[in-house]
Amino acid sequence: MPDRTQGVAFRFVLFGAALAFSLAALAKDGAKPLTLASALKIAREGNEDFLISQEKLKQTKLLRDKAWSAFAPEVALSGTLTHSDKEIAFSGRMISKLDAFAGKATATLTFLEASSITGLMEAYELAKAGVESTKYAMNELSFEVARAYYAVLSAEKLVEAAERSVATANEYLSAVTGRIDAGEALAIDEMRAKMELVSAEGDLVNAKNARDNTQDYLAFLLNMEPPLVLEPPPVPAVPEGTDEALTEKALAQRPDLIAQEHNVKAAKKAAVGSWVGFFPTFGLTGTYNATQNTGFSGDPFSWNLQLFMQWVLWDGGLTAATVSEKKSKLSEAQLEEEKLAHSVKLEVKQAKRDLDNAGANLATAQKQLELASLSREMVMSRYNAGLATSLELTEADDDLRQAEVQLVVQDLSYQLCILEVLRVIGLNPMGKDIPNP
Repeated sequence: MPDRTQGVAFRFVLFGAALAFSLAALAKDGAKPLTLASALKIAREGNEDFLISQEKLKQTKLLRDKAWSAFAPEVALSGTLTHSDKEIAFSGRMISKLDAFAGKATATLTFLEASSITGLMEAYELAKAGVESTKYAMNELSFEVARAYYAVLSAEKLVEAAERSVATANEYLSAVTGRIDAGEALAIDEMRAKMELVSAEGDLVNAKNARDNTQDYLAFLLNMEPPLVLEPPPVPAVPEGTDEALTEKALAQRPDLIAQEHNVKAAKKAAVGSWVGFFPTFGLTGTYNATQNTGFSGDPFSWNLQLFMQWVLWDGGLTAATVSEKKSKLSEAQLEEEKLAHSVKLEVKQAKRDLDNAGANLATAQKQLELASLSREMVMSRYNAGLATSLELTEADDDLRQAEVQLVVQDLSYQLCILEVLRVIGLNPMGKDIPNP
């Protein structure tokens, strides 16, 4: 029964995007091979999803600036033009002009508002969570690029396998033709050989189409134009350690889990901040006025300072409802953290199991190809000697073709399983720590 990762392998090979020309042909044209490390770097610099993640990170960090604004004074300017029905003067002083300009400058500083303090701490936790969430999102995109990269190489191998199948079918047809000329075979044998050749040529067309699709998809992720020349990377190193050790590593360094930990801390700060809504607020307001209506003082300029206290004793139950809401959101965040931790443990266990299974399947596919190749050679020798039928040779060719395809698929599945283990324990596709965004 095919596992989840093997299904991914089939999807990438058959429906992904592809290599428009063979690596050898492109190398002759002087194209520089693209390494996996280079592909990941190009994606981080040009892929729209990567750039969108960067913009979201900038927005998250601005939460701290917005929170700090609560501790800065608020300065405002206002002006008015007043038209009266008549002028009023008294003892040579203008009480009210017919048209009078007035201006006011106000500075307000709230120096004791407990909710601002908890809001600032909450903003810092949310900013940290945003950094980790962006790291996780960008790493997920990196693995998408890596999977597509390996799929392109596997698609090319499938094309090569299909080309060998066409060569084998031609060899079969040539052998049958020779025996017919010698009067040692029937016309039905030649018909079977031609059918084998047509089938092999059809498989080659399908393989090339799948290769082209896979190439297009990788080029899309890299924001480049195909064809791309890829340099086969070394087989990813299998992470060492027991399931328990890998799980502990994942719990300690997975960015999505770290992000959720900061979300929980932010929810705690918000819960505390909701309680301080019952506390009074203290502040200072300074006002400077300028007017053409000097009044009885005769001075167009004036200023004042006000120390104020505001204490909302009853707001219709809004603060009490907010307290309950923040407590509920804290519980939700804690449950999300527990759920994610359980999910991480399961992902590590399944990824490790899938890797072991893929390794066994790969070893089996290698052995099957060896046996299929040997069997085909034996059947061809027996057929040339008149000891085997054309049907036996057809079956041997089919077995060889299927064994070659299966080996490519299982090899890709094994590589994708290694990548999956790296992903679930919190590393990048190169097996290193995830870089900061």
